[in-house]
Amino acid sequence: MTVAIEAARAQASQERSQEVAQNELELRFEQVVAVLRDLNIEELWEAAEEKERRVLLEELLEWVTVYPDHLEVTVAGAPPLTVLYSEVGLKEAEIVRVGEGT
Repeated sequence: MTVAIEAARAQASQERSQEVAQNELELRFEQVVAVLRDLNIEELWEAAEEKERRVLLEELLEWVTVYPDHLEVTVAGAPPLTVLYSEVGLKEAEIVRVGEGT
C-alpha cells in the first residue's frame, strides 16, 4: 500500500510539474503574440540592415515560386499569395528557352 501511495504522489508531482511548464509555455506564447500583433513591419524593415533583412525574409518566407507573369509567395503558416511583378517594382520575367537560335 505504501508503494502505491508513493507512486501516486510521484505521478501527481510529475503532473503538476508538467502543468506548470505548460502554463509557462502558454504565457510565453501569448507574449510573442502580443509583440507580433503590435509589430510595425514597415518600420522594422526600414530600420534593418541588409543582413537583418535577409534573416527576416528567411524566417518569414517558406517559398517563392517564379512564374512568367507573377510570383507565388508562401509565408510561414499562411496560404500562398499571388504577387504581380508590377506590385513589387519588377518587370515581367523573360522566358529563355535553351537550344533556340539567337
